[in-house]
Parts: sequence; structure tokens; C-alpha cells
Amino acid sequence: MHVTLPLDKTIDVGIIFSIGRWKIKRGPMEEQEIQHIEQANPIVQVAVEMGLSVRGNLGPCFRTERHMGDKEPSLFFNVAKNIFLCKTCEDVGGGVIDFVCQFKGWDRQKAIEWLAHRIEFDQQTRKLYYLRGKKKG
Repeated sequence: MHVTLPLDKTIDVGIIFSIGRWKIKRGPMEEQEIQHIEQANPIVQVAVEMGLSVRGNLGPCFRTERHMGDKEPSLFFNVAKNIFLCKTCEDVGGGVIDFVCQFKGWDRQKAIEWLAHRIEFDQQTRKLYYLRGKKKG
């Protein structure tokens, strides 16, 4: 949604939701917000949640049509850098946002919003879990 201001100045107004102390705006985001989303989503956890069988830092490439007869896992996850790459496919690799885009076939904005929602859901779940055994004041 765009709001027109005097002198033909236009700003982008998106739906804003909160992730802890971060305010994330649906629509164009600042690079700092995107970096926070990437850092808060460990790539191996995201891959496992999407159904990949990851052992250590290796897993099968999701572009199975390019790996006829391959028995060795070709997807490599670098946990320290939060990136991945396929040893066979030149166009499969990148950060956690790239992983979601390539795995799901989504555009970058949809992947970012999904990962932001994943962080928010994780925080809400932790609050419910940790508050379960505590006595009320």
C-alpha cells in the first residue's frame, strides 16, 4: 500500500509485526532487518523442517532430477556461515533465504516473510513452554 504525501512524496506502508525487539515491515525491508532474519534462522533447522534428511552437514539435493543415480549426498551446509551449496548443481546454493526460495520456488519477499513468521512462532512457543511450570504471582 502506498500513501501519497504532499509534494508527490510516496512512502511504502506495510503491515508491521514484532519479532522480539525487532519491528518487521511487510514490504521492502532494511538490510539490517533481513540480516537479523537470516541470523535467527539456522539453515540446517530450516532444511530439516522442510523435510530434508540432514546428517551432520550433508543432505540430499532437492533438485533430484539432476542427480540420477547419485547415492552420495551432494548438499553441503556450512553452519558457521549459515549457507549451503550443492556440489553438483551450479545454481543451487546461498544463504537461508536463498534456500527457502530455491526449495519452495518462492520469490525472495515471500521467503523473508515466512522466515520472519518462523522466528515469531518460535518465540511464542518458547514463552508457552517456559511459562508452563511457573507459579502465577
